[in-house]
Amino acid sequence: MSLPQFANLKVAEIAIQVAQALGQPTVEACGAYKSGKLVLPAQVTNTLNGLAPTGSVVKVGHGRWSKPSADAVVVKTEIEPTPAPVEMVVAPAPVEEVEIDLMEMIEVAEQVDQADLLYDLTDAMTLDFFIAQTACFTKFVSSDKGCKACLLKAHCSTAKKSLKAERAEAKKAEAEAVKVKEEAGVKVDLPDGIDLSTARNLKASGSAVCVATGEPITEGESMWFVPRFGVLSNKAYQALC
Repeated sequence: MSLPQFANLKVAEIAIQVAQALGQPTVEACGAYKSGKLVLPAQVTNTLNGLAPTGSVVKVGHGRWSKPSADAVVVKTEIEPTPAPVEMVVAPAPVEEVEIDLMEMIEVAEQVDQADLLYDLTDAMTLDFFIAQTACFTKFVSSDKGCKACLLKAHCSTAKKSLKAERAEAKKAEAEAVKVKEEAGVKVDLPDGIDLSTARNLKASGSAVCVATGEPITEGESMWFVPRFGVLSNKAYQALC
């Protein structure tokens, strides 16, 4: 509440101002969770969401906030009947008190039940924000203590399973493609720099041989000419595409 007016700032930018107001040189100096996530951005998000109903701060986009002028806040919230100078509002706290508060915030944030948090992880934008701040997301390990205590563990576990399924599907598709080539008798891949999209469909005016499979191409049969590579039979061309 003691910060000066700001408009359309990201949570990370607001966190820098808060850290400085708390007497800390950087956001990192305010501590991090066991997972490696910084404490202050999460706490700033909690505070902004808690202040939003009072009109003291206004959400202006995904992860972006504005703080109206001091006069506007006083009128809307009616906290103080008489506007006070900014100098009277700002009351720097001793460094020792800040350190105690930060340690308490870390402990509470790691132990509190999700239902008691100020932020709502069922909100898509809030969930996206915390996922973006979590470098280990999709690497859930059920036996890891940090994973067990993480509030994103259910989302992380689901995302890991989905990613694993996608990779398995991609591997299966690749195996199917190899199988099709083998069944077609294609024993070689196209050299680097050869583009099948430049191939031209022709009718053989005489006998020819497919450069990929070695199979004969009879006169009048459909074939494909690939620049800088040679002639492919229709069967080999379809398998290589």
